Amino acid sequence: MTIFKSCNICDKTFRCNSKLNFHIRRVHNSQGIPTCNICDKTFTAKASLERHMLLHTQEKPFVCDLCDTYFSRSLDVKNHVRMVHKSLNPHVCEECSEQFKNYHGLCKHRQIVHLNKSLPAVRFKPYHVICKLCKRPHRKSSELIQHIRQDHSNETYPYVQCPVCPKTFLSTQHLSCHKEIHTDKYTCMYCGASNATIHRLQTHVENHHNEERRYDCPICNSKLYKSASALPTHVPTHSRGKQYRCDICRKDFMRKDQLSIHRRTHTGEKPFQCEICQKRFSDGASYCKHKKRCMRLSLNSDVSV
Repeated sequence: MTIFKSCNICDKTFRCNSKLNFHIRRVHNSQGIPTCNICDKTFTAKASLERHMLLHTQEKPFVCDLCDTYFSRSLDVKNHVRMVHKSLNPHVCEECSEQFKNYHGLCKHRQIVHLNKSLPAVRFKPYHVICKLCKRPHRKSSELIQHIRQDHSNETYPYVQCPVCPKTFLSTQHLSCHKEIHTDKYTCMYCGASNATIHRLQTHVENHHNEERRYDCPICNSKLYKSASALPTHVPTHSRGKQYRCDICRKDFMRKDQLSIHRRTHTGEKPFQCEICQKRFSDGASYCKHKKRCMRLSLNSDVSV
């Protein structure tokens, strides 16, 4: 039998204390809901708002005593010490002491091993992107992009174009996410550059306006990086090494995608084609750089006419 919790001010009932407390803060608290004054995100507690504000201020008050690496949360410091300095995983089963890298793996272990429960059947993501030329459905945007390049390389795909800049997108949903970049919501305080999300703003500031390389490799201590996102790419090279070898020239690479791009220098393959000038490229980076420049020149010529 469910026991309902009643609000002592308006007698409205709720199924649990958390919903009741949120109702009191939202409706009856004179101070209102804790709200971020930068992105307008709301929280159920002031402590949650204070942790969130660290994303905007770039403040990292917690430091590892072993390597002087800074973190925005104390929990991140504990996990860092266990994984990097002690070679331990942060999530430990209380019954058998087995370690896991993430909480999902620990929960899955408990259900199977200690609770004898069978996991639910895997549910595949529904198709959410459809090719506008042949109506073929795809589960991911990357699958649709690959499909367009392979099956419609000689056709003009009806991309959705941003009305402000030359960028094009697969759908209006992708365009809606992109439009944040043309607002002042996530503007860099140093150069005024716009970013679509707060995480991209943080990465932008670390890469372009912070000369300090405070993210160092815990293994070799010789590689320093400006942003935390670059360090995970370097660390695995100590354990794996260059394990991908070209079967033509025997050159070794650390990542499979690097090998794939390199092999095109032997085969002459150029899978990326500009929709405007039909020029082809062997790698996606060169293609994207050219496409922006070509689109800009095309728009300027249309305006001059």
